[in-house]
Amino acid sequence: MLAQQVVSGVHLQVFAARSRVMAVVSADSKFILSADQAHNAGIVATGAVRAIPGLPWAVVDVVIPATHHRPIMVEGMTVTPRASEFGYLHAGSLEALLEEIAGVEPSRQVASSL
Repeated sequence: MLAQQVVSGVHLQVFAARSRVMAVVSADSKFILSADQAHNAGIVATGAVRAIPGLPWAVVDVVIPATHHRPIMVEGMTVTPRASEFGYLHAGSLEALLEEIAGVEPSRQVASSL
């Protein structure tokens, strides 16, 4: 029987396209994401998306290890995120996320319905 060890640290979900990050969320409302952590998690997440040919975007599960000498790691990826797992928005924009994933431009949708 094989078991995967859970890495202690901060677990984030990064909504990433091939060349940009739309949003960074976590389940921890008390965690404060630094600009460096957001930048580094974004580099790792966009690299993971680019590693799969033809994949336009994904939700990349990353962990920032508690020990500083270990790099940020990818734990998994999905293209079918569940809204109930989004958690707390730490960086990015939900509008950019909707625009990339669903092709919806929220500000234009609201303006055109008035």
